[in-house]
Amino acid sequence: MLRKEAIGLALTLLIPNAVLSFAAEAPELAPGSRVRVSARTVTERPLIATLTALDDTALTLRVKGRADVLVVPRSAITKVEVSLGRRARGKGALIGAGVGIAAGALVGLLHGGDDSSQLVQFSAGDYALGFAALGGGVGALVGAAVPPSERWNEVALGRVRVGLQPTRGHGGAIFASIGF
Repeated sequence: MLRKEAIGLALTLLIPNAVLSFAAEAPELAPGSRVRVSARTVTERPLIATLTALDDTALTLRVKGRADVLVVPRSAITKVEVSLGRRARGKGALIGAGVGIAAGALVGLLHGGDDSSQLVQFSAGDYALGFAALGGGVGALVGAAVPPSERWNEVALGRVRVGLQPTRGHGGAIFASIGF
């Protein structure tokens, strides 16, 4: 019975948080955003720049190392991505440790306690604590080993967008937007 309750509790806690954290990362294309623009007629490689202006016909970008702004017609753009920020090794180690601790504790609880016929007996809580410590250490090492990188999320230009957005106070909201 304890195993079913532990699995139910884990799913109840993890699934809404995963959905809301995914929705919170929905990108917005606004002046000042760091963007990566793919436009083969302008350049072979994607441009990483700061968006200074946008309208129905073009995006205006400030590219590092250039004195002037670059105006890219929307018709030439094949892909636009907004930066979600850069990851650091320390943050990766903390996330890895947290995931490892949670997974280890869950494994320990699901393992259950030893039967009374053994010389040394451990309870489900003992196993949870031990596996949480082991999982936290392994998770921190794995999280620190992942190289720092910038995270990008594609923005739909002139398409239908539907998503979830957390709201202040209670729950979240579903939103839709149509661009022309």
